[in-house]
Amino acid sequence: MKKKIAEGKTPAAVAEREQREEAGIAERAYALWETAGCPAESELRHWLQAEEEVRRDRGMNRAGGD
Repeated sequence: MKKKIAEGKTPAAVAEREQREEAGIAERAYALWETAGCPAESELRHWLQAEEEVRRDRGMNRAGGD
């Protein structure tokens, strides 16, 4: 018997969601970098900060009914 995959949980849907999240992180990291004056060798710091912010905001949106 085949196990039914929950809607939105297909590999394609998961990959698409991950791509959107990564694009949002990249956009936020770039904005943080620009705001900081475009410092050299700060990519990782800004990426990690953006990742934390985007994931926190996404979690808050889900709790709010997203």
